[in-house]
Amino acid sequence: MEKQMALQSADGVDFLTDSQGNKKAVVIDLSRHGDLLQDFFDVIIARQRLAEGDTLSLEDFRRELTEEGMLDEAV
Repeated sequence: MEKQMALQSADGVDFLTDSQGNKKAVVIDLSRHGDLLQDFFDVIIARQRLAEGDTLSLEDFRRELTEEGMLDEAV
């Protein structure tokens, strides 16, 4: 069975949707919204790392920085 796709647009953002209207892909006009691209990418990376359990508590992070000489103990 062939899937049918449609395009939904809104102010420089176009969504490619399947036959049920589910969004499958997005095309963003970077000339209009390019400043948001890095923020979007940062959120994706943060969510990926959180899902992988690749996080440290603030206390552990400070301890590591202090042990590596990158942070003064007084901070």
